[in-house]
Amino acid sequence: MINAIKPDSVYRRICALALMLMCLCLLLNMPVARAQASAGFDHAATAFPLLGAHEQVRCETCHIKGIFKSTPRDCVGCHVVNNQRGAAAMPYKHIQISGSCDTCHNVSSFGAVVFSHSAVGPGACWTCHDGTRATGKSSTHMSTILSCDVCHSTLAFTPVRSFPHTALGGDTSTCATCHDGRVATGMPVNHIPRSNGAQCGSCHVQSTLTNFTSFSGGKMDHTGMTSGCADCHGPSITGSMFAGISSIVIMPPTSPAGPNSHIPSSVICESCHLGSLPIGLIEGNASLTPPGSGFATPAPSNAQIHAGVTGGCSNCHETNFVWMGVAAYPIAPSTLVTKAQYTGFQSRPNPAAGMFSVADAAHPSTGDCSQCHTGTNYFSAEEVRPANHIPTSNSAQCSACHTTPGDFATLPTLANIHANAPSTTSNCAQCHDASVVAGFAIPAANFAIVGPPSNHMPTGAACETCHVGAGSSIANLPVGNGTKFSGSLMSHTGITSNCIACHGPSITGSSFVGVSQIVVMPATSPVGASAHIPSSQTCETCHLGSTPAGMVAASATKTAPGTAFATPAPTTTQIHTGITGGCSSCHDTNFVWMGISAYPIAPTVLTTGAQYTGFQTRPKVAAGTYSVADAAHPSTGDCSQCHSGTNYFTAQDRPANHIPTSATAQCVACHTTAGDYATLPTLANIHANAPSTTSNCAQCHAASVVAGFAIPAANFAIVG
Repeated sequence: MINAIKPDSVYRRICALALMLMCLCLLLNMPVARAQASAGFDHAATAFPLLGAHEQVRCETCHIKGIFKSTPRDCVGCHVVNNQRGAAAMPYKHIQISGSCDTCHNVSSFGAVVFSHSAVGPGACWTCHDGTRATGKSSTHMSTILSCDVCHSTLAFTPVRSFPHTALGGDTSTCATCHDGRVATGMPVNHIPRSNGAQCGSCHVQSTLTNFTSFSGGKMDHTGMTSGCADCHGPSITGSMFAGISSIVIMPPTSPAGPNSHIPSSVICESCHLGSLPIGLIEGNASLTPPGSGFATPAPSNAQIHAGVTGGCSNCHETNFVWMGVAAYPIAPSTLVTKAQYTGFQSRPNPAAGMFSVADAAHPSTGDCSQCHTGTNYFSAEEVRPANHIPTSNSAQCSACHTTPGDFATLPTLANIHANAPSTTSNCAQCHDASVVAGFAIPAANFAIVGPPSNHMPTGAACETCHVGAGSSIANLPVGNGTKFSGSLMSHTGITSNCIACHGPSITGSSFVGVSQIVVMPATSPVGASAHIPSSQTCETCHLGSTPAGMVAASATKTAPGTAFATPAPTTTQIHTGITGGCSSCHDTNFVWMGISAYPIAPTVLTTGAQYTGFQTRPKVAAGTYSVADAAHPSTGDCSQCHSGTNYFTAQDRPANHIPTSATAQCVACHTTAGDYATLPTLANIHANAPSTTSNCAQCHAASVVAGFAIPAANFAIVG
């Protein structure tokens, strides 16, 4: 072990210097030694014979000042630091020892070390082998508190003698602490996946670590594994994928169907086969291969096989389908029995019975089982009706619609279906609404329910409001055979809003199914006898009273103008709802609109103080059908600048922004031109009739109010 020590450069230089000094001393003392020898003095008589290097040392080197008495006889007496004799001393990096120098050194040469570990007690290696005094543990050494001599001999640190795993006391949970591939042998890259986090000892050691020498030949223990089976047994696995395994049970293919094929399923093996996990340790090279492997015992339960299955039954139960292990599920009964609950594995019934199918020539030959059958516990010849069965009354019996005994594939008649509906006179939408019709479809049976087409006229009313009644598509209820929705009449009953959805200006005669023409809102431009007055498109504001009563033809023959929308004529309040300005948009010079003949003006001539009613346009020089003659009337500007209210026009109705006047002031006091309010009053007259003639000028002239009194059409403004 000492021979393995590599002193640092300082120590080497000290040793080299000591050796040179020793050699020099020997050369210098040669004559003396020879003289001593020739003198015949026998130093052995002193009980300290001069041997080796001591034989070449001058007498006075040891016997200082010629004093022989009490000269040290042991090594440490002379070979100490800073001794007077110049003898080599133990360097500061010397290993710590408790024995004498001659345990390791002899007198032939102090540089020659003959170390014996025999004096070193068990567990004391670390006192020297700390990496400073002597070689210590490397940075890659396994983490341990064991003494060096448990694994290493005193001859050399390497190779390491067999590790006594018994020191771990049978604990197999710490293998990976050392066996990480760096400190000690670790898992190969193709080690079988340990999805359950099992420790090495779970498979490589049974109950004790005694005499453990190799990981090879480890057995497999599935204890604690509850998921991730496909990592080792999935269909993509091969027998040589994992270290030490030449064969392994894997999931068989699912196609083509046959006795060696696995039923179509997910690859979550544990859903069905968790109960068949081997108990205890087994060989890494399993001899069991499907079929007949341990995965079949116990056979998975019906609930396990069908977990999460709500459809797609025909993927497994189609005609003559057979799968690995289905023999464990024999069907019963094996013949067609009314109201029987068939258990075991079975495929689609066909005319000739088979090992896994009963004879039933009337059974549909296509379509998924879930269209007629519910549940996976059993099949039934009179199965509980499927989840997408159309609604029926609580008292309805299956035989009331399915009149062919035991044959549910024959479609019921239209009359029978409706006679057994929850209601025979209302709530058609329960089955025929656009949001539900698709849910009742059974394509395999060529069964579908008619719902409203995408271009059906918008309506929030019940189907029967329009489709049922004399002259409509359904004369009366309940619905009979041969009935169709086409040819229906239209009923506006209950409709009080959103008329524009059907009668808006963008609607055409072919916008809705079954409607070839429809009354729509006329355009508002250009102005004319066929144009609608400018308005919002909220038809019901003015025309709700003209909504037809009862059933009318879906393809109306009435078109604007002259339609029923004009009767009754809208009132002035309805027409002017929300209007506070913009009067000239409808009432300007010579404007005329559809239906205004229903509103004749009166009086027809300019009359002082009159309240003009009916539809009229801006007065002008020459009177017209809808205007009076008034040459003095402004020819521009909105009516609301001078007139207020929409019930009538008046020649003497000051506008809302008229300047303040005294309570006793008369119009003629300022507007001195009789009947002509377009002529501006004089400044003197305005102020003479103000609320105050001597104060409160700001009432009209304050910066915050002057703009409000402006009448641009009359070129009138107040100075602020």
